[in-house]
Amino acid sequence: MATPNPSELHDLLEQTDWADLDCPFRDHEDFPPLPVMVDRLLNGSASERSHVFGMLSEQINHQGGVYEITAPALLVLAVLLPDRRLDGAQILGGATPGQSGGDRPSRPLRAAVLELMWSALQEADDLTVEICLRRHHRPEWVEEPSFQQIRALRQMLLSVVLDWWQDPDPQVRQAAAALAVPVLEAPELAEHRSTLVPQVHAILAADRNPNLRYAAERCERLRYVIGPPVSGDHATILRQGFDLGAAVTAAVAADDQAEIWKVVRWFAEAWLVPLGPWDGCSETELVAAEARLGMRLPTALRQLHALLGRRDDLLGAIHPLESLDGLHLVTADGFPDQVERLVIRTENQGGRDWGIRLTDLYLDDPPVVMIGDCGSSCLASTPGDCVSHGVTMLERTSWAVLEAILDESQVHAAGVHHAQVPLGELPVVEPVFTQLGLPGQPVPPARPCVVRIDWYTGTDVLIRAERWADRAGLTLIGRTLPALEAAVAKLPDGWFPDAPWTPENHREREMKAPKVVRRGTLADLSRLDLRKVEEVQDVDIPTGTMAQIVAALDAHHLAHTAAPAEGRASDATDCGCPRGDEDVYYLDTEYGYPIVYRLGRFQPTDHQGCAPAGEPR
Repeated sequence: MATPNPSELHDLLEQTDWADLDCPFRDHEDFPPLPVMVDRLLNGSASERSHVFGMLSEQINHQGGVYEITAPALLVLAVLLPDRRLDGAQILGGATPGQSGGDRPSRPLRAAVLELMWSALQEADDLTVEICLRRHHRPEWVEEPSFQQIRALRQMLLSVVLDWWQDPDPQVRQAAAALAVPVLEAPELAEHRSTLVPQVHAILAADRNPNLRYAAERCERLRYVIGPPVSGDHATILRQGFDLGAAVTAAVAADDQAEIWKVVRWFAEAWLVPLGPWDGCSETELVAAEARLGMRLPTALRQLHALLGRRDDLLGAIHPLESLDGLHLVTADGFPDQVERLVIRTENQGGRDWGIRLTDLYLDDPPVVMIGDCGSSCLASTPGDCVSHGVTMLERTSWAVLEAILDESQVHAAGVHHAQVPLGELPVVEPVFTQLGLPGQPVPPARPCVVRIDWYTGTDVLIRAERWADRAGLTLIGRTLPALEAAVAKLPDGWFPDAPWTPENHREREMKAPKVVRRGTLADLSRLDLRKVEEVQDVDIPTGTMAQIVAALDAHHLAHTAAPAEGRASDATDCGCPRGDEDVYYLDTEYGYPIVYRLGRFQPTDHQGCAPAGEPR
């Protein structure tokens, strides 16, 4: 397929029925049609371009999704690139997928367009295909026409890469090099890899844009694809009948790091994608990290990053293990009340972290401590001790890494169930599942403000049990949905009344109206002290009148009530809505504790279309 000529832009925009293509915000009044966005990109001011580029990014690649609009939009972007109106054009701040405007300085619009093309194309790359087939066992996902249409563009997009990867502007060069990585995965372009991949790698390695880190990591894989066959430790190790519980028990009992890494390799292959030599960091990178930190890393930490330091899917998405670049020190100079440590993992809200005490760094496989966020509410015999000394969670770094990888597998599993059960009922788990060989956390003595964690395993399932003072939490993680259903069937009825989380229904939930709650109507929320919830965040209120929102909630059997603005008592109308000038909240209890998000101010005009109380809406 030849590269579209710029003169084709009008035809592409006019002959495509953009309104008929599936996309995340097709019916959103704030998102203009794609031809209007293109016009504003080419002719608007810098601020207008920045705003419309952000909307364009969301419309064609929202949260890494692939939609009917994505492939046609990529063709339009390919045509846009040579347009002289992009010469010198800048967008303000980030204005890229996943970034707000203030995250980055101004940059060339052409570089942003190339980076958006890379972002969309890499969502249909070979690793995505492998994950769909191996992890989710859903070949139909990669057979979707929109998915295949994007992959069919790769051969044509090679000419786009060649047009821009030697541009004088370094940001344009780097974005074009990133686009080259998923493009060169196309089997039709295999003959170009030996020439182009080393040059692409050199461009990406010269100035590592954190946005393009994934491209640099995938380029490492391409370097091995054109090299000698992989063998030895990196050959496939998946075996029928591999017993995860027995393997972990044996590795922990032997206190052998090498055996722990074998378990990690097996787990990656069985549950996700096998590890390859391109997934590890080089000795040069390890030495550079040590120079930055001013210390040599413990052997276990070096082995971790040498084995899988580039695998963000294994390092984590919930409470991620730090990358080599993310490892950092907490010292008495900045935090005099905290234990000095090398931080290796961070909770996603920043409330706690896991690290290695500086006094333990001489050990090959040192203990890992957690620094909690209990603060003045600490229940330890010596309040504040959890922060000043840290709580030892596991006696070995390699054990803590394995535990973190198991925990992060929730994101990549075929299905996950969460439940809270009475503490006294938790022992029913032990006869039907095998306790994993990892020691329980934390290391004794127990701390009343630190949750105890134990792991169990069954056929293609993992069970994470948390014990609080008055209740227990269970997370069931299934490699396959049948395995998850079989595990649920072994536990008491009623423990898991809701459907499991799956990658498929997660996307469906994102498209539903949120759980808007109007405080003062429902007693449970009216008693909720907003000072005790986990977080309060501002998010956009959904499009539509309150009546439309409530109707959507009723259809999904979701509770809703409204919170008075600034603590005022609610003065509801006949339809049950507040009279106006009220804050609207979203209550999320999916994880067993309340999270409240403030959506925005309820306006009197939102009453339009409401029915009197007691009548159907």
